[in-house]
Amino acid sequence: ATQYALFSSLSAFVGKFAAGFSGNVQEFVGWFWFFIYAAALGIPAIILSFVVARHAKVAENP
Repeated sequence: ATQYALFSSLSAFVGKFAAGFSGNVQEFVGWFWFFIYAAALGIPAIILSFVVARHAKVAENP
């Protein structure tokens, strides 16, 4: 339970910390490039979800 509490609070802290700088980034690069950057940050997660799904199917049917 302690490990879960530590990692969940750390995850929340990182999100709050990054959100504090998003306004500065937007002012520096503009809205268009800010949304391109935000969308690009999600690409690794999408790729990882496909990889995990493929490995789950392989493990399910040996």
